[in-house]
Amino acid sequence: MDDTAEKLEKFLHQDELPSQTLENLSIIVHSVVEKLNQCDLTEMIEKENEEFIRNEEE
Repeated sequence: MDDTAEKLEKFLHQDELPSQTLENLSIIVHSVVEKLNQCDLTEMIEKENEEFIRNEEE
């Protein structure tokens, strides 16, 4: 995931687009990466909770 963000950052800094567009795209990229990281964390927590519940039932 971080590799994708880095590739997008490199593309954005090639100055092929207007500066304001680059800034907006950069903000969007960081927001998407942050949301993906949150989803990964949420999934991990849910799995740990399921495992905890199974262990308590035993």
